[in-house]
Amino acid sequence: MSKYHYIGWYISPLLENEYTGNVPGKLKMRYIAKKIVESGNQLTVLSLAEKKGEFFYSKKVHVEGDIKIIYTGGCGRKGKIWRFINEGMKKIQFCFYILKECKKDDTIILYHSVTYTKLLARLKHFFNRKVVCEVEEIYGYSAIEDKVWVNKEIEAIKKMDLFIFVNAGIPKLLGIDQSKYVVSYGVCNIPERQNERFDDGKIHVVYAGTVENRKLGAMTAVETAQYLSEEYVVHIIGFGKQDAINSLQAEIQKVNQSVGNHALVQYDGYKSGEELDQFLFQCHIGLSSNVMRPNFANNSFPSKVITYMCHDLSVVLGYADAFYSVPEAKKWTFYMSHDPHAIAEAIVRAPVVRKGYYKDDIRRLDLSLNKFFKQ
Repeated sequence: MSKYHYIGWYISPLLENEYTGNVPGKLKMRYIAKKIVESGNQLTVLSLAEKKGEFFYSKKVHVEGDIKIIYTGGCGRKGKIWRFINEGMKKIQFCFYILKECKKDDTIILYHSVTYTKLLARLKHFFNRKVVCEVEEIYGYSAIEDKVWVNKEIEAIKKMDLFIFVNAGIPKLLGIDQSKYVVSYGVCNIPERQNERFDDGKIHVVYAGTVENRKLGAMTAVETAQYLSEEYVVHIIGFGKQDAINSLQAEIQKVNQSVGNHALVQYDGYKSGEELDQFLFQCHIGLSSNVMRPNFANNSFPSKVITYMCHDLSVVLGYADAFYSVPEAKKWTFYMSHDPHAIAEAIVRAPVVRKGYYKDDIRRLDLSLNKFFKQ
């Protein structure tokens, strides 16, 4: 039995009220962890997640089925100095764990971040361990601009041994041999359907994701609604800071008033787990109003796309070369400009797919990850 060490911002479903972290990230880590164990491997997770509402918090060990999780200690107080102290504490625990707990025949899987990938790249000079780097995004290619340090980030990634990439375009960009990586587009779990689709004569479009003022995905979905007929209802579900939620709700009110107070678009709050699954099952079309800036889009992948497929939703998303090369892309509907009118036209073109339409695609994607860990 091989021993794996998975390092990132993992949060157990049982401890979600204690720790905070990026929602797509924690869901993807749970999925990868499950695949590691299912493939007959022993797994220990080192979690760098932040604990909620505590000044200083200590290390905590938690066992979840076949997975041992070690939550690092840290400092939860806000402020630049305290964040610096917290980062230092996390880095020390990270280094100590790598050097003390990871044995010669073990495999380390690192959920890529700029800071920790660079740190591990330096540590690799002093010890010989196999490292798998899970790259969900190249952060130097941001939604706004290319960062000056992006080449340093890429250099650190390429020092790892094997890879899990979120799309097939990134390894081509990095010049990674095909034998050294697997592509995992998202969480390939198909839940059990309990709810049927809305049956009110309307087509229900859903945007599920972050509500924020930077990438503006949710806001773009609201603006798109005004170009749809009364045959459609647009649902926004997601989480975000209160100021972003307030801005979103103000825009929703404005759009609905512009069409005579018809409930063309509505914010349905934050949903997760079973509640999210069953809500998505009720809808017809899933919208990913992703940023289309080429360097950003080609070096990331909207996790919601696979989530939509697992819930029998037609997928509407912005074009990117890396997305269009995906074998499943022929089943998606693309818009070619990040413009509400163009997005609305794509929604109208999208068919309502039958239940189970993507089942074989999801199984194939899921099996490729199992095969990677068994090898």
